[in-house]
Amino acid sequence: FTPDEWAEVSADIGAIVDDTDLSHAITYRDFTSNAFTPSTGAFTPTYAESSLRAHKAIVSAREILASGGVYQRGDVRFLVDRVALTITPAREDRIVLDTDTYELIDWSTDPLNALWVLVARLVKA
Repeated sequence: FTPDEWAEVSADIGAIVDDTDLSHAITYRDFTSNAFTPSTGAFTPTYAESSLRAHKAIVSAREILASGGVYQRGDVRFLVDRVALTITPAREDRIVLDTDTYELIDWSTDPLNALWVLVARLVKA
């Protein structure tokens, strides 16, 4: 791509991800540290939060079988614009959609390096 073509593609991808009819409002929770509470002996994770939009889809049965046990039934894929999510995801990060919290299982970028492809699993309460 030329710089102008890349700018146009990037703007188109951003517009699709930001489309409120096609995407979901999520909170991305970027893990920052574990805070220790001496009175309880417990560690409490702390996060930096970002409000983003993402496309959500179920991970297919074929992908689950091909993953060699990494993916499980019920795992989901979130597509997030890399312009909006500038950090590199990590295992300890979380995604909140409505009242559900998901933990990251896997992450990568699309072939154009324009989107984060985040595979996540619902956290059991």
